[in-house]
Amino acid sequence: MNNLCLLVLISLLFIVPRSSCSSIINPSKVKQVSWKPRAFVYEGFLTEEECDHLVSLAKSELKRSAVADNVSGKSQLSEVRTSSGMFIHKNKDPIVAGIEEKIATWTFLPKENGEDIQVLKYESGQKYDPHFDYFSDPVNVARGGHRIATVLMYLSDVEKGGETVFPSAEENSRHKTPKPDDLSECAKKGIAVLISLLFIVPRSSCSSIINPSKVKQVSWKPRAFVYEGFLTEEECDHLVSLAKTELKRSAVADNVSGKSQLSEVRTSSGMFINKNKDPIVAGIEEKIATWTFLPKENGEDIQVLKYESGQKYDPHFDYFSDPVNVARGGHRIATVLMYLSDVEKGGETVFPSAEENSRHKTPKPDDLSECAKKGIAVKPKKGDALLFFSLYPTAVPDTMSLHGGCPVLEGEKWSATKWIHVDSFDKIIDNGGSCKDENENCERWAALGECTKNKEYMVGTPELPGYCRRSCKLC
Repeated sequence: MNNLCLLVLISLLFIVPRSSCSSIINPSKVKQVSWKPRAFVYEGFLTEEECDHLVSLAKSELKRSAVADNVSGKSQLSEVRTSSGMFIHKNKDPIVAGIEEKIATWTFLPKENGEDIQVLKYESGQKYDPHFDYFSDPVNVARGGHRIATVLMYLSDVEKGGETVFPSAEENSRHKTPKPDDLSECAKKGIAVLISLLFIVPRSSCSSIINPSKVKQVSWKPRAFVYEGFLTEEECDHLVSLAKTELKRSAVADNVSGKSQLSEVRTSSGMFINKNKDPIVAGIEEKIATWTFLPKENGEDIQVLKYESGQKYDPHFDYFSDPVNVARGGHRIATVLMYLSDVEKGGETVFPSAEENSRHKTPKPDDLSECAKKGIAVKPKKGDALLFFSLYPTAVPDTMSLHGGCPVLEGEKWSATKWIHVDSFDKIIDNGGSCKDENENCERWAALGECTKNKEYMVGTPELPGYCRRSCKLC
């Protein structure tokens, strides 16, 4: 276990993009530490040379570490934090710039959202008492907003102590992790990160098959990425086979009332597949959670869609404007769009408001439809998945996430959509014990996706409750 350098990613909000360095990110080395908070360890994130380089840059520049005052935001010395440290500019040299790029690649967050790397030295007895990385004072919040994630890179081994501990973390009762004998007493007070812990922390069964070397960055504005071969051919065909006999005309949500309604804006047909329909579907759900760092319960059921010749979905946002939909799970923050078939012509996903990088302008292929040439576009290819974020890291809706499904010009298009919310979409809301279904078929209809497709009947409106609120998990 010598010479390992490890990293922890801690998401501080319900928020969570990829680049030229994506080929060196290998999530088979990522272990889930916790979902509450979302915390992960990446084994061997930095090379030994990168670790030593950061230490060499810092050695002669170290000063006593400070903390931010909760009211004024001013830096001050405190016995809460007794280490020494210094900051390294993002573009200090090619090695540092490469580390910055690697961090952006793994976290889906642009480099400009990050502070400079802070290198810290802890000598015997030095520590940092439990604290939050997000701010409480308006001074620090005003610059860049809250910190939403922390990447903590370990540059040396430690003989004893020095663990990172989460004293308030919630352990999964089904996957309780025994605490190693060599943890310090401090580290036994919660979930802790230690080199020896890596081998016993439960990880997703699908993490080994997530290969970000196949991920291509489509855009930073909005944050959008394509994963080539995300689904196997068998998984694609399985979703199509489940959907074929259950398809109904697709609807849209009214921007004011939230009611589902038919519209010429969206002319496809579709249906929803319950998360636990069968082992294949459950495996796809697990794979999505592994890639996005977002828990399964925050996602809606997968919606399978079929587009025939001429059918399309005009540009729209996936986040909501109406209070009815926002009330369940909050805004949609991310969409994973999986292509289940090849398309002879047309059917691209287009971002008409996306901002292209002037330094890396991508020439538009000759085989794009006219619709797709109106912005940054992704061609449907069987097995590929498009991940994009509808909210900025600040949780504010990203208007550049406007997107549409171009008309299919030849052939047909099958796709599967996973919408992911800021909070649990599966959460049952207590309603004083008076919640019940009004129809004996509610549970079956809910499993078929009617809670979303036929929301007015199943869920209801603020004025009139629906008939299947319990099966739709609204109470």
